[in-house]
Amino acid sequence: LEGLTEPPEPGMTRTEVTYPLVELLLPELQEFLVYVWRRQLAAATGRVVQAADDEEMVDRRLAVGFADLVGFTRLTRRLEEEELGELVESFETTAADLVAAHGGRLIKTLGDEVLFAADDAGTAA
Repeated sequence: LEGLTEPPEPGMTRTEVTYPLVELLLPELQEFLVYVWRRQLAAATGRVVQAADDEEMVDRRLAVGFADLVGFTRLTRRLEEEELGELVESFETTAADLVAAHGGRLIKTLGDEVLFAADDAGTAA
């Protein structure tokens, strides 16, 4: 921010210049930080699963679910790139929140698709 916050008028403090920029960028930064946190959590979970004993993984039964956005391909022809990005981000966020709220685990997101697991079929439904 330093390069963007050179005081435009003599006598202005750096804080007076920087604060409005921070207020402007904060919503975007919050969304980005949540996205980064989710990706890191997914990667860490993947590492734990890979490191688990084979015996532990063989004896475990899980329900696996898959969801995607109906009509997404058709939407890609009509929406602008920014709108598509917002739609996919909203879908991934909603899916992750719903899966977690119902006791499931999000395994992977890929555009308009999510793969998740739960301890039983009732939870996965």
